[in-house]
Amino acid sequence: MGKKIYTVILSYNNFDDTKECIDSSINNIKNISNTILIVDNGSVDNSFEKLEELYKEKCVYIKNNKNLGYAGGNNIGIRYAIDHGADYVCILNNDTVVPMNFLNPCIEYLEKNDNVAFVGPVIVDYYSGLVQSTGGNIKYNKGEIITINNNVKLNHIQKNVHCDYVGGACMVFKTEIIQKLGYLPENYFLFFEETEWCCGAKKRGFDNVCISNAFIRHKESASISKHSGLRTYLLERNRIVFLKRNSPNKIICAQGILYLFIKYLYYGIFRDKKYFIYLTYWFDGLRNKIDNKTYPFILIN
Repeated sequence: MGKKIYTVILSYNNFDDTKECIDSSINNIKNISNTILIVDNGSVDNSFEKLEELYKEKCVYIKNNKNLGYAGGNNIGIRYAIDHGADYVCILNNDTVVPMNFLNPCIEYLEKNDNVAFVGPVIVDYYSGLVQSTGGNIKYNKGEIITINNNVKLNHIQKNVHCDYVGGACMVFKTEIIQKLGYLPENYFLFFEETEWCCGAKKRGFDNVCISNAFIRHKESASISKHSGLRTYLLERNRIVFLKRNSPNKIICAQGILYLFIKYLYYGIFRDKKYFIYLTYWFDGLRNKIDNKTYPFILIN
């Protein structure tokens, strides 16, 4: 095709998973120039230095001085790719492993469909082999993010899935879309930034598609699992931030925020008192605040 693609792999204190991801990505795609760009998000365990020494001339490297989060780190890579003439960018989580030539059908689909902003492969659980998602849809009035085809078998996915968003573990797009949408929103640190990005594309008349003839294997949150409670905190806090920034109107936004408050209160009273902590996450999202005492490393714009 004569096209250039940069595969941006964001890494933070995770040598083993990142190495496996790079090994599966190098020389992965046919007939397209694919540059592997490793963006280190302020690792302090020497993983960046070990990767740079191991792969030397095979990859391009950027070292951030601090952890900029999913959006901040990937935006560094996207800007670099655009500045160096990339036609396409693939954002690829470092806890994924990809089969040979998985990018080819993604690029081909974008080539044939100018109305599509983001393409993603089917995301399959690394261990069980079951599908994690084929993208997702959003119910704003309940603040719910519904993953499509969760826990079904891969061979049951036979059709492309048009969705509100494709999974952030792997997103492929033309670099020209940045001129229309801007970069990933840096208001979340982790979770919901790719959701907002894709929703912004739909609001501008574009489509987001998970294609059925490509897949990746995903370990899911390998880095964040090292911080107890961080995943739940950011998911629930950012859910409120997302509703405030993206709901179709103020009434639906209020419905979603109120629904979640009642839900957490009900669960805390009738199911398990641990759900009461979700109310503090809810308040942090409502005020657009971060619990810096518990998570001092979180940086948001």
